[in-house]
Amino acid sequence: MTTCRQLAWSGALVSLLLLWGTMTGHAEITGIGIVPQYPNPVDSIRVTVDGYFPDACYHFDSSYLGRMQDTFLINTWTTTCHPQCGACANVIVPYKVVYSIAPLPAGTYTVLVREWLHNNAGVWKSDSAHMPFVVGCVCPHQGDCNGDGVINAVDVIFLIGYAFSNGPVPPSDPECPLINRGDWDCNGQIDLSDLIKMVSYTYRSPAPGPCNPCGP
Repeated sequence: MTTCRQLAWSGALVSLLLLWGTMTGHAEITGIGIVPQYPNPVDSIRVTVDGYFPDACYHFDSSYLGRMQDTFLINTWTTTCHPQCGACANVIVPYKVVYSIAPLPAGTYTVLVREWLHNNAGVWKSDSAHMPFVVGCVCPHQGDCNGDGVINAVDVIFLIGYAFSNGPVPPSDPECPLINRGDWDCNGQIDLSDLIKMVSYTYRSPAPGPCNPCGP
């Protein structure tokens, strides 16, 4: 026989599960962009943040750009009526944030995005993403061992072959002829440390990107 206490516990459990379920889907950051991709110290820089909401019951409230030394921090705030609002239109709702940054001295910088989500039950969730970028460097291809324009698992395999199996040498970069593209930390040699850092960047992001051969 079911008692009142058992019913109360069951009701509380159902409420918790419903609350958890409504908050497991949340706004997602899908990309950070820098325009131009390889800025010079005289260029104004446009930073874009793309993301989406999982349904129509989310509302983008505001965003703020701040700076801490060489890191540009973008905070975004989103509100949802979950779990009180009930059924919502099951559509993906994209959003975009755009900021302009004045010309910067040559060096390595990072854009860090933190997304804050608040619901009517007082529950906060957050997501974050980051992206390094270089200003004023003439060596934009560091880490791109096979020269196809991106850093991915293919470059990891290429570097393993070159460093440990007498594989082909990474293609030279005419803009940066004094350093090997596979020298991830720019210490002048290709070794296990470069491979570990490249694997971390490729498979365990967020992780530090390749060094800036041009220096700060």
